[in-house]
Amino acid sequence: MSEFFEYLGGAAMVFGVVWMLVRERRTLDGRARTLTDWSCPPWLPPGQAIGLGEVRAVVIEREAKVIRGRDLPDSVEDVDSVWILGRGGEPRQLDSFSNMPFEARRTAEAASRLLGVEYRDTTCNPPDIKTCSELDESLGQRYLRKGQPLPQPQEPPNLRFRCMESPEGLDIRIPRAHLVDFWRTFSWGMGLFLAALVLSVQLLDENWMMMLLVLLVAALPLSLPWICTSWPASRLTESLRLTRRSLKVDSTLYGRHEIPLAELEDLFLRDFRENRMYRNYQVERYFPVGFLCARSDRVQACFGGSLDEANLEYLRALLVNRIVEYTRAN
Repeated sequence: MSEFFEYLGGAAMVFGVVWMLVRERRTLDGRARTLTDWSCPPWLPPGQAIGLGEVRAVVIEREAKVIRGRDLPDSVEDVDSVWILGRGGEPRQLDSFSNMPFEARRTAEAASRLLGVEYRDTTCNPPDIKTCSELDESLGQRYLRKGQPLPQPQEPPNLRFRCMESPEGLDIRIPRAHLVDFWRTFSWGMGLFLAALVLSVQLLDENWMMMLLVLLVAALPLSLPWICTSWPASRLTESLRLTRRSLKVDSTLYGRHEIPLAELEDLFLRDFRENRMYRNYQVERYFPVGFLCARSDRVQACFGGSLDEANLEYLRALLVNRIVEYTRAN
């Protein structure tokens, strides 16, 4: 019997080594307009190259997949897929990224530059559509060059943030929104836990130390995800400072980031309302809508998660109008 287990362990180790050596990726040749899709051991030649024909655009699409957990709570995995869209032919997938939107964007931009075609990011609100020559253009420059109408700021009746104007720029404070009352729920949970412990000891006539251990083993997998997401949501506060040089964001959840206006390319809404009830491991499950995302090629700054849709639209309109004004002055 021992020899059988040794053989089984050796076979498992060999299978693991072979699995690690297997490579799965796609190679894009911009000059030949081919996509090589291969998955094989490194000592074998790659798969056959697929001709792309006339390429129209590189597109990013998002699919929110609900992952059902048998022993753990359900969760949501946001999969961003990068597609190469041809004229008349079926789209071909270049790559996909799970919960990594920044990497998906970098891959799509690189493919757009390599192929010299349009770039489309449908995961943004509004969708981000650019030619390959506009990928490094700042948000303010794009509005001025295209003559796009600026979003009109419409102050909501229940304004949730404070905006102070000074000669240097805008100072915006988003106070704590109390998205979840952590301590109240925590107190209820502790009370139920202690009541279950006392009842178990009394009814089952077991040692209280043993019952405490059993209840902890049962409660920790259920309570840990809630604690890890509700605590940051309960203390979320943010501040923004927009000057003629940069946008600075300080968030208790996403940290501190600064993006020069000459490098700030996008300012869009990331919506988390889809499958919100399954986002057990994401703080964003407590957001009314989502957050605003300002990004360049190097930095991504997220803010506004505690705001509703009207406040988010108003905040974005304020920032975009002032960014275009500063860009025109410079």
